[in-house]
Amino acid sequence: FVYMCKRVIDKDKEDENLAKIEDEKEKIKNLDLQIKRMEKSKKDQHKQMGGVHMSQEVQVAAKKQVAVLENRLDQALKRFNSILADNKKKRELIDHLRQEKVIFENLFKKLEKDLADTKKGIAIITEESTTAYDQRDEAQAKMLALKEKSDKDMIQYNMELKEIRRTLEHDRKLKEFMTVKAQEREMDEESL
Repeated sequence: FVYMCKRVIDKDKEDENLAKIEDEKEKIKNLDLQIKRMEKSKKDQHKQMGGVHMSQEVQVAAKKQVAVLENRLDQALKRFNSILADNKKKRELIDHLRQEKVIFENLFKKLEKDLADTKKGIAIITEESTTAYDQRDEAQAKMLALKEKSDKDMIQYNMELKEIRRTLEHDRKLKEFMTVKAQEREMDEESL
C-alpha cells in the first residue's frame, strides 16, 4: 500500500515537474521572442534616431532591458536544468522501484506456491494420520474382540477340561471298583 502511495505521489510529482518544464520552455520561448522584439525595436530606434548617433540614455536603457531579459532567461534555464535533474533522479527511483516490485512479486509467487505445497502436505499427512488412527482403532477393537473370544474359549476349555477330568476320575473309580469286584469274585470263586 505504501509502495502504491509512493508511486502515485512520484507520478504526480513527475507530472508536476513535466508541467513546470513545459511552463519554463514557454517562458524561454517568450523571453526569446521578447529579446528578438527588443533587438528589432533597438534596431528600429537606432535607425529612427540616426543610427550611431543614438542618445546615451536610450542606449543605456536598452542595455539594461537586455541585461534584465538575459538574467530572466538565465534564471529560467537554471530552473529548467534543476527540474530536468530532479526528473532524472525520480525516473531512476521509479525504475529501481519497478525492479524491486518485480523481485517482490516473484518472491510472493514463490511463497504462495510454497504455502500451497505445505497445505497439500498437511492435508495428506492429516488424511494419513486419520486413516492410521482409524486402522489403530479397528485393530484395537479386533484385539479386544479376540481377547474376549479367547477368554470365553479359555472358560469353555476349562469347563470342558473339568468335565473330562471328572468323567475320567469317575471312569477310574468305576474301573477300580470293577477291578476290586472282579478280584473279590475271583477270591470268592477260589474259595468255593
